[in-house]
Amino acid sequence: MELLNHPLLALPLLMMAGTILYLAALRRRQGMEQEKIQQLCSRVEQALTEDDRQAEQPQTAFPHFLQEAARHTGFQQPRLKIEAGAFSEAPEKYRYFSILQQKGMQVEEIADILGISASEARQLASLRMAAGKKAD
Repeated sequence: MELLNHPLLALPLLMMAGTILYLAALRRRQGMEQEKIQQLCSRVEQALTEDDRQAEQPQTAFPHFLQEAARHTGFQQPRLKIEAGAFSEAPEKYRYFSILQQKGMQVEEIADILGISASEARQLASLRMAAGKKAD
């Protein structure tokens, strides 16, 4: 027992114990890394088999994507036409205003017929006149 209390022997014993603990931790870490590698390999293999299955069925997938693209484009058409000003047809009451004014009716009479205020009718008349000048 006195031999274990010797200071020169305590240092090598401590170093051996530290080395054993370090090696145990290193093995544990290697085991965890090996497990991660196996998981990654299985994920890669699964992804490759999914790609193979998709490559076997391109005839059915491509038309589906075309239909999807056509549907999205169809949804966007009205918005694009509005932004481009393609819906330039005037609202119904404005068309009636223009027709009645062309027939020689006064702005106040047209306002009464269409149920709009006289100021709105005057504004429509001035806009119509400005549009007529632009067309010339």
